Amino acid sequence: SDVEVDTVADATNLSTLSITASGLNSQVELGIVGNEASTTDAILSTLSIAASNAADIDFAGTTDGELGDINTVENMTSAKISATGAGSTVTAGEISADGLEISAVELEASAGGVIDMETVADALTLNYSFDSLTLQATGVNSSLAIADLTQDAGSLAGTAEATLTIEADDYATIALAEATLGAVDLDTLHIGIGNGASITGDEADISATGDI
Repeated sequence: SDVEVDTVADATNLSTLSITASGLNSQVELGIVGNEASTTDAILSTLSIAASNAADIDFAGTTDGELGDINTVENMTSAKISATGAGSTVTAGEISADGLEISAVELEASAGGVIDMETVADALTLNYSFDSLTLQATGVNSSLAIADLTQDAGSLAGTAEATLTIEADDYATIALAEATLGAVDLDTLHIGIGNGASITGDEADISATGDI
């Protein structure tokens, strides 16, 4: 079954957004939510996007460098994107929370799932600060396609103390390429590579202007 939502033009009262697709031939397509830096943006506290059992979710259709795909004007508690199971894919667009904080951000691909943030270049720019960022892939053919994932200057300066976790296990892959990630102080930095897995980053930078 397919669900397509072209636009949520006025997301003013939207505080929780959860998108779930499960099962072969199940697909969800989401267009723009709000309008970046406008009075119609959402007031999200939580965001959850989960594809499983060969389902597809696509929210990468509208970013043009000025608009985010999901636009919010409130600090958020969490944002999690997951793809679980062979054939499950999430094609991610930009989450715009410009100058705000998303406390816990997690991207997780497992059991053959794929999260693709490379289809739309703007999706790779984080314009918000965070307390924790987790990038995790586990299982054969599981992958995070997040080459050049980058925090903008405001995000790097605004992320005062953070935990950064990058973990690939059991033949999974994480592609970072020229990613730029960091914080003022990194309380914890964990990079783990398990059996047969790979984390690639040609010129990836992880920085802290203060302490690690």
